[in-house]
Amino acid sequence: MTLASLLRFIITSVYGAALLVLYTYVVIIIIAHKKSESSFRSSFYKLFIVGFFMNMMTYFNSLISLRLPQSNGINETLSNFFLTHNEHNMEVIFPVKVFHFLHYYFAYAQYIYNFFISLNRFSLITNPIKSELFWRKRFWWFVFAIFAIPWAFAVPILVGRSYYVYHSHGDYFFLDTTIKRSLIYTILAPTLSVITAMNSFLNFMSVRKVIILKLSGGRVPEKNLLQMSFVIFFIDIFLVILTLIKAIIIACGLSFKSESTDEILSWIVILIPFASDALTLTQPLLLLFFSKTVRRCCIWPFPCLKSLRSHRLIARNSVLVVRPFGAPTITG
Repeated sequence: MTLASLLRFIITSVYGAALLVLYTYVVIIIIAHKKSESSFRSSFYKLFIVGFFMNMMTYFNSLISLRLPQSNGINETLSNFFLTHNEHNMEVIFPVKVFHFLHYYFAYAQYIYNFFISLNRFSLITNPIKSELFWRKRFWWFVFAIFAIPWAFAVPILVGRSYYVYHSHGDYFFLDTTIKRSLIYTILAPTLSVITAMNSFLNFMSVRKVIILKLSGGRVPEKNLLQMSFVIFFIDIFLVILTLIKAIIIACGLSFKSESTDEILSWIVILIPFASDALTLTQPLLLLFFSKTVRRCCIWPFPCLKSLRSHRLIARNSVLVVRPFGAPTITG
């Protein structure tokens, strides 16, 4: 393992563990305060909790499919495991193929999930009265779509056989399959691009509606959560760009054929884990940043933070807003 690989693994492991704990804590707080905070009963926060379980599975699966292989060289502790699970060994028991399948499955699931987050914000801004009713009636259908649709795109990997390959130039391992990688990326890159384009449209229309509401003196419902979805959207775009570049290199058969393409792939190998972590683990940070209600509820159990409860960035606002299902309530 090179010094750069070791540092990358240590850094990603440290902040990964911290964000996993924070993510879990924020979800526990949301569930615990559902009765006292009416906003936590909305479809957005239900989607957030669904996203928590999806992102947890994504992260732990990536340890086997991405992080550990990329962090181990030919002389490292796990190299024997990766070398044993090679293209020619037909007797391995460890289900590498399943983890390889899940690697791409969760990539599709995350983008579909983020699309529904954007759709949720768009529907609330354009039609705040009927939006929540619409989402409550169809919520489990949306959840089903998040986890069912990716099967259609990722299932080709289950047809083939997956194995680890050693990349001598970078001194790391990566997962490959007997199914052509060009086929995988021919499906992956356009699909993620289309979903991102749809996200772009929804976010553009949401911003347009926000501007119209502001100019007319109207109130923008939960604008802070729209801003959160915007940040996630830009992370989506960055990952799509990396995927498209990798897809073009693979489709043109240029992988490991020249120093320039090898250098590009090396940078993609470095950037993808960080970009993937941003997509998978930053949602609790974004929610804490954009939601005063979540901040207030999260610091409440800590006596040492009692002095912050009255801070303007934490304290509840005495502002009356009309919720979709009843009388005015106080929000924060």
